[in-house]
Amino acid sequence: GIYLHIPFCGRKCPYCDFNTYTGMDKRIPAYMDAVRAELGLHADTHGDGPDGGLDSVYFGGGTPSLLPPAQVNDTLVEIDRLFGLSAATELSFEVNPGTVDLERLQSYRSAGINRLSIGCQTFRPQQLLELGRNHTVDDTIQTLAQARQAGFESISIDLMYGVSGQTVQHWNGDLEMALRSGADHLSLYNLSVEEGTPFAKRREDGHLPLPPEESLRAMYLMAMERSEAHGFERYEVSNFARQGKQCAHNRLYWEGNSWLGVGAGAHGFISANGSPHFGRRWWNLRTPQDYIVAVEAGLLPEDGAEEIDLQKAITEEFLLSLRTSAGLQRSRFRARFGFDVVKLLDAHLEPLIADGVIEVSASALRITQAGVIITDYLIERLSKEFDSRGVSAIVARFSGAKRAGGHDSSYRDAR
Repeated sequence: GIYLHIPFCGRKCPYCDFNTYTGMDKRIPAYMDAVRAELGLHADTHGDGPDGGLDSVYFGGGTPSLLPPAQVNDTLVEIDRLFGLSAATELSFEVNPGTVDLERLQSYRSAGINRLSIGCQTFRPQQLLELGRNHTVDDTIQTLAQARQAGFESISIDLMYGVSGQTVQHWNGDLEMALRSGADHLSLYNLSVEEGTPFAKRREDGHLPLPPEESLRAMYLMAMERSEAHGFERYEVSNFARQGKQCAHNRLYWEGNSWLGVGAGAHGFISANGSPHFGRRWWNLRTPQDYIVAVEAGLLPEDGAEEIDLQKAITEEFLLSLRTSAGLQRSRFRARFGFDVVKLLDAHLEPLIADGVIEVSASALRITQAGVIITDYLIERLSKEFDSRGVSAIVARFSGAKRAGGHDSSYRDAR
């Protein structure tokens, strides 16, 4: 896959800690030239030619819908030339309501974009003000209608819960609007107050009253129940989709597969010898100016990198797979790392199974529907046991026997 970071925004939301910038619209042409040049540098380093093997391309931000359609078209043409697109490639594009009209959406569709992710956040005017959003509810409703009119058949909606002043009844209304909007994918996020943001300062000063824990629990349980009743399946903690409408790009992350991170502050990962989770992760220079200067000099604009070794790969597979409804696939885990995680955890799973929050079958270890609400707690609890009691010793014992992409029967037989 390819992730393209578009860092430009009309306004910085007070809860956002993403790598975004306002007042830089004039830099868009130079920035997109640099993006296409970086794609060429990656093709020289990682590419196998235009074989049409890309699963996904994702324009994220920031606000990609500030891009003129011609810039989007030129970028997709370059990606096709360098790597190859196919009819099966998911081409996702984030849109903020109020930044597009029907003509613009039709142009994005003509360029090849086939999936929209619309940052609604809420259908309540007061909550939009609380979140510092610069669009209205009418903008959202219009954008959704125009997206369908423009020919988009895959539409995702972002909603946020746990916002100051929000009640369970408010959340119920937001869900109702989203579920009846025609969207086939929902990303439902609990507001996270990140350090360094205006919201963090407000919380520190006592001016950000947030809903109590029991309300958050009720909101999430309501989301699971209501979405299921409308034909959506929860396939990850925060993501719900109708059949066949899961986000292919997100699955690359959760399953440890490769993607190029392109643009200022973007992160990328290339697996070693095709082995998921093993490999090299990097992150680009954060500011658009530094990024542009580096690429214009013919350099990959990396700001840092790390090798994902055996221990990190095991931990990441464990943490990410448990966030999905499919859970940790035992045969896949054993094939990748050489031991059965269920046997390693053993007795530490028993009380969680008895409580009905974890289930174990011959094929998988997964968090149950009853346990999803405490996913973070369960993963933290299990990962502590997982690491302290087994992984370090296993890695030390077998580090010479198995490398990324390699195989060794003694390692595969480890317990």
